[in-house]
Amino acid sequence: MKSKISAAAPPDTTLESLAAFVHTLRTLHLATGGHQPWLGLDLTMAQFKSVLLLIFTGGMTSRQLADRLGVGPSAVTQLVDRLVDQKLVKREADEADRRVAWIRPTAKAMALQEDLMQTSRSLMADVLDGLAPRDRATVQHALKLLLDRAQAILNAHRP
Repeated sequence: MKSKISAAAPPDTTLESLAAFVHTLRTLHLATGGHQPWLGLDLTMAQFKSVLLLIFTGGMTSRQLADRLGVGPSAVTQLVDRLVDQKLVKREADEADRRVAWIRPTAKAMALQEDLMQTSRSLMADVLDGLAPRDRATVQHALKLLLDRAQAILNAHRP
C-alpha cells in the first residue's frame, strides 16, 4: 500500500503551525487557571464524548451512539442511564418505531457546551487583542477561508 506522504516530502508548515497554535491555546487555557467548567464535571471520558456527540448531532439512537463510541449496546445503556441521572440527556421514543429510542441532549448539556465555548472565546479575545488592526484583518481573512473549507467538508459528510 502506497503512503499518501512520501518520506522525502517536507512537513506542511501550515499544518504544523495550526497544530502548534491549538496546542498553545490549550496550554494557555490550563496555565491561566481561569474559568474551567470542564474541571467540575463528574463525567468519564466516554460520557463526555457521548454528550458532545449528542450535542453536535442533535441526538442519536443507542445503536448509533454505540457504533460511534466503538462499544457494545449494553455499555451504552449504562452510560446513558448515568447521563440521564445527571440530566444531561433524555430518551425520546421514535414516533415511527416504538422499538427505537432517541437519546437527545438536554438544555443543561447545551448550557454546559456553551459555557465551554465561552471560555474558549474569552481566551481567543485575549490573544487577538494584542494584534495590530492590519494583522487582525489578515487573521480574520485566513479564518474565513478555513471556516469555508471546513464547512464544505462538513456538508459533504451530512446525509
